[in-house]
Amino acid sequence: MDITSLVIILSTLVILAGVMLTVGNEPPLWTWPVAGLVALLLSGMLLRLPLLASAVGNNAIAAWCVRLAAVSTTSAVLSLLSNRGSQAKRSDSASE
Repeated sequence: MDITSLVIILSTLVILAGVMLTVGNEPPLWTWPVAGLVALLLSGMLLRLPLLASAVGNNAIAAWCVRLAAVSTTSAVLSLLSNRGSQAKRSDSASE
């Protein structure tokens, strides 16, 4: 197994985990454009790193797997953060 296949497999696992977290938390609508913008910047930086650039090479599938992994990770993090804030608001209003 070469490094490009490993990048594709690991990115796919990250994508699946991110999607499961995002779906489970049902984030608000504003998280999607924010996640897209952050993921665009993050994946661009990651693909310019020499270590990852040499692993991905000219493989378009591997590059898109990295981009999709960045999108799913940022959307999962934003959904977790927004869900945590909404739970705190609910517990404050319930205690009153």
